[in-house]
Amino acid sequence: MCQTKKNPLISLIVLWQTHEATRVFEHLVSLGLKPNAKSYSLLVDAHLINRDVKSALAVIDDMVTALFFFFPLN
Repeated sequence: MCQTKKNPLISLIVLWQTHEATRVFEHLVSLGLKPNAKSYSLLVDAHLINRDVKSALAVIDDMVTALFFFFPLN
């Protein structure tokens, strides 16, 4: 998402505000910013730490829907 060193999602997740981090993520996407691997990974990890497998899988589904791949297709 943000290619800068400071990702706004990190701050929210560290504060255990997963719901708010998800809202920020969705807002940034709605503004046209493209999530990077770190952004997706942070959200999935935060949901799993909170034992919310359903939300973690939803983030992964969104990633696949957005045609985001962790590895280049050669």
